[in-house]
Parts: sequence; structure tokens; C-alpha cells
Amino acid sequence: MTILLVALLVAWQYSQGWVLFTSLALCLADGVLSLPFLKPGTLFFSLALIIIFTRLVFVASVALGVHWLVNRQRQQRAALVEANRKLAQYAAATEQLAVSQERNRLARELHDTLAHSLSGLTVQLQAIEALWEVDPREARQILDQARRAAQSGLTEARRSLQALRASPLEDLGLGLALRELAKSVAARASLRLDLDVQDHLQNLASEVEQCIYRVAQESLTNVARHADAKSLRVALRFESGALTLTIADDGRGFDPTAVKSARYGLQGLRERAEMVGAVLHVTSSTPEGTLIRLVVPHVEAGT
Repeated sequence: MTILLVALLVAWQYSQGWVLFTSLALCLADGVLSLPFLKPGTLFFSLALIIIFTRLVFVASVALGVHWLVNRQRQQRAALVEANRKLAQYAAATEQLAVSQERNRLARELHDTLAHSLSGLTVQLQAIEALWEVDPREARQILDQARRAAQSGLTEARRSLQALRASPLEDLGLGLALRELAKSVAARASLRLDLDVQDHLQNLASEVEQCIYRVAQESLTNVARHADAKSLRVALRFESGALTLTIADDGRGFDPTAVKSARYGLQGLRERAEMVGAVLHVTSSTPEGTLIRLVVPHVEAGT
């Protein structure tokens, strides 16, 4: 028992060679100490040799087995530490990516509201400065226009800041929030609205809902501002295992290749789609209007 305990202690701390050497040395030492009490050629002598050999095999096997288990445990522990380290790095990288994406989203929101309003105000103020001494009446008219533009920009900025919280999704759910958004934009831009939003959308992941709502919001804002359209179609349907958002207008259209590399606009919509593994399709031509389709694959309808 003492020999086995010593061998196990060696197996716990030292290499495989030391385990074999210790097992052999202890068993042989025990055998040598026992031999003087036995007479060679007798049955007890042969039996003692068999016992010594058997003990050697048993002690060495158990010690090597424990040595293998200890090494295996150490390897698993090292692998776990490495996995935790990589997980921590991944979490930090994911957090940085999320922060970067959120900053890009805020940049797009501010670009669509404050940047347009402020650039227009800058031009108008320059015109006022140029006309103030030459034609005060015209300067006052431009000043009135600038005041109205500033008020409109302030309203849009407040609307965008409110939308940043995506409270319609929290309060109404995706289906109803999308309906209200489409009706609001259509009323504001005097558009005929064809609305087809499927019900039972409760089981969608929050990031998918956010993506769909934001893409719809930016697309509808572009329709209201730039399309000069008369009618608008907004649809959200499950089709062949995918959730498809469709926004179509009959406006003047544009050349998608001309804005493909723009930092905002279509590039922003594609960035949102990529975040959730969705695909954005944009078809536009002059003067047939624009069709935007966001396809989110592998989505199951809620009940």
C-alpha cells in the first residue's frame, strides 16, 4: 500500500519516466528485502517472485493511469483557460463592433435630419447676408424661409431622436409599428398607400425587428424627401421560409450604381441588413420608381 501511495504521488507531480523508474525501484527494493527470508528453489521463493512481478505490473499500471489522467486534466484546464481568454477577447471585440455600428447608425440619423437642415440654413443665411444691403425685402423673405426651414429641421430632429429609442417597437410591436410608420409618411407626403403587413410577428428576434423597422424608416424617409412619388406600397410577408419587407414607389427613381459607394443612403441600409444576415435588393429606374426588398432568411412565423 505504501509503495502504491508513493508511486501515485510521483505520478501526480513528475514525468512518465520517473513514474516507471519509481515503480520499478520500489517494487524491486521490497522484493530484495523479502528474499533473505526465503530459500531459493522452494515453492514460497517462486511464489514470492510472482508476487513481486505482479506488484510491479500493478503499481506501474495504476501509476501510469493516474499520470495520464492528471496530464489530461491539466490539458483540459489549459484549454479552458485559453477558451476563456479567447471568449473575453471576442466579447470585447463584439462590444467595440456594437459601439461602432451604433455610432454609424447615429451618424446616418443625424445626417438625414440635422445635416440637411443646417446645410440649407447656411445657404440661406449667406444669401441674406448678400442681399441685406442691396434688397432688404428679398432678404426678409429669405429670412422667413430660413426660419421655417429651421423649425422644420427642429421637428425632424426631434422625430429622429424619438425614433432612435425605437419606442414604437416596444409599445406596438413590429406589425403595428410598421403600419403606423407607413401611414404617417404617406399622410405627410400625400401618397396613396397600399399596405400589406402580415400579422402574428411576435416571435422575431429583437435585432431582426430593429433592422426591419430601421430599414423601413430610412426607406420611407427617402421616398418622402426625394422620390416625388404619388403612390407607395409597403408589405411585410413570410415567403418560402423568409421574412420579406417590400417598399415600392412610383417616383422619379435614381441610378443605384451612382450611389453604391455613398457612405449614407443605400450603404447604410446594407450595413443594417448585414447585421442580421439579411439581404437588401434595390431596383430603381427613371421614371418607373424604386423597389426595395429586404429578405431575412430562416425566419419562422409566430403564432
